[in-house]
Amino acid sequence: MNKKTLVYEFTGLPGSGKTTVTKEVIHCLGREGIRTPSYEYLREQRSFKFTHAGQLIKYLLFFLFCLKKWKVSLQLARYMLKIKPLSRDRVKFTVAFLRTYYFIDSLLKKKADHDVIVLEEGLVQNIWGMFISGHPPDSTELKPILQRVCQVLPISVVHVNVDVQTAIQRIQQRTYGAGRFDKIEITEAERLLNVHEKHLQEIIGLILSLDCHLFTIDGKAEIGEKVMTIVKDIKKQIRQHAG
Repeated sequence: MNKKTLVYEFTGLPGSGKTTVTKEVIHCLGREGIRTPSYEYLREQRSFKFTHAGQLIKYLLFFLFCLKKWKVSLQLARYMLKIKPLSRDRVKFTVAFLRTYYFIDSLLKKKADHDVIVLEEGLVQNIWGMFISGHPPDSTELKPILQRVCQVLPISVVHVNVDVQTAIQRIQQRTYGAGRFDKIEITEAERLLNVHEKHLQEIIGLILSLDCHLFTIDGKAEIGEKVMTIVKDIKKQIRQHAG
């Protein structure tokens, strides 16, 4: 595994601007000569859509990865089953967490020489997705799972912070409408965000307790300001790891 390659992942409420900021950060890093895979490449590599027979190999490798990381897989499955009621989305985001873990691990093992990998969503967002529409148990039970992952992956988390009302306004203004919250009534989306925003804060608190690198940016700030703040932090982390 290439220990020198950093991984930055974004988390935040839907509508906080994670995708927009991610694309701009990747472009800015490229202009400054910092080696990072493109947004389009990451989207393609991360996809598990069955489009051709070759995808069977990816499914097989993912299955073997889950067996290898059986402790994390088992702990995550046990936690998921404690979130009531059990639902299709709950299973979907549990699998998404393991897929993200596998995706990051496989990227770091490739010979491609990257300084940093920037993901619009990652493990933290996957965990939070498990909670939506459910009643999760004590979030501290997640700590052993996150601890195991953070010990082996060089992850930094960027929390794009916006309030629920701002998130709802931006969801209503979106034109692509592909997100989970774009597909439900806006009143229901607002209710869910008001209920589960606190759970995202709890997960962020757990990440901080594990001494993982995490910082928060104001999601209402100008895009240029947000990008420069993140790029500055990435440069700092690259210098520290190079030393």
